[in-house]
Parts: sequence; C-alpha cells; structure tokens
Amino acid sequence: MKKETLTREKIKQELLLSLYSDIKKILIHFLIFLLPASAIVYLGFKLISFDFSIFLACLPISCVLIICFAYIIRAVILYRYIYLVKTDNFRIETDECVDKKEIYARWDYYGFKKLISAYNHYYFDKLNYHLFFMVNGDYCIKRNKNYVCSEMYTMEAKGVYRYAEVGDEFYLAVVNKNTILLVYNTKLFDFKEN
Repeated sequence: MKKETLTREKIKQELLLSLYSDIKKILIHFLIFLLPASAIVYLGFKLISFDFSIFLACLPISCVLIICFAYIIRAVILYRYIYLVKTDNFRIETDECVDKKEIYARWDYYGFKKLISAYNHYYFDKLNYHLFFMVNGDYCIKRNKNYVCSEMYTMEAKGVYRYAEVGDEFYLAVVNKNTILLVYNTKLFDFKEN
C-alpha cells in the first residue's frame, strides 16, 4: 500500500480546519439551546405572579447559566488549542494503539465532564469510536471527515476505526501534556519534518 507523505504544515492545516469546525458546532448548539431556553425563562416570568416568579424562575435560570457557562468554557479551550496550533506549540509523537472500542454515547451527552471536554460529540444515540494509546491515553475519533488534507485517504470516523488495529503505530498531534488532537496511522502516512 502506498503511503502518503505528511508534513508539519499539512498537519497544522488539518488541525486548524478541525478546530474551526468544532467552534462552529459549539456556536450553533449554543444558539439552538440558548434561544428556546431564554424564551422559556421569559415566559415563566410573564406567566407567574410576581411574588413567586423570582423563586420559581431561579432553577431554570441557573440551569441555563450553567449550560451556557459550560459552552463558553469549551469554546475558550478550543480557542486556546487554535492559538497553540497557530504558534506551532504542538508536538508530533509516535505511539502504539493498545485498545480500541465503540462506546455508545447516549448518556455521555448529558455528562458535564463531557460537555466541557475538548472533543465532545453532540450526536444523540450514536457510537463514538475510541482509540487507546500506550503513552497518551484515549482519543475519540472525530465524527466529521478525517484526513481532510490527504489526497488519498480522506475517511469518516468509522473508516479510521476499522482500519486501525491494536498494535499499530500512529503519529499523534499532541498539545499540553497528553491531549491528542489528531491521529495518523503509520500504515497510511509517513511523516517528514519540514
């Protein structure tokens, strides 16, 4: 099988495309959630007598604020990753895949930890495909197209998952200590430093 050559610039370009796509998803979900939630809180104020409106509206208002705060935190994390990528503060490492799992994501949708994590997927009742690495831990394969900058191997999350085997070596784009942003299978790609 012919390997495609990866460069730091190609990885950087794909990282930026991926992160901007995630930011767009956050903004869309934030607006989809915020507008109806604001209308419900507003109607609650209007329909309930003034004596009880503040007390009864506190719960929905606090729920709306907590969820909005979680979206804002997630957006800030992604903007920080964008900054790190733009300033070339990410590493390319090789790591061995030690496990892979399909994880049903229905209840993860409600988890606060997942809501503010860097790569939560907002698809209800779907499978998330995870790869586990020896040194860098867990990576949830993005649902949008993977290897977008590749001329030969652009594929969906399911394709990346099915092609990966336990024991395969991967090139990982890593920020901070062990936050994996992208993975590239060494069976498909050969990394050359610029």
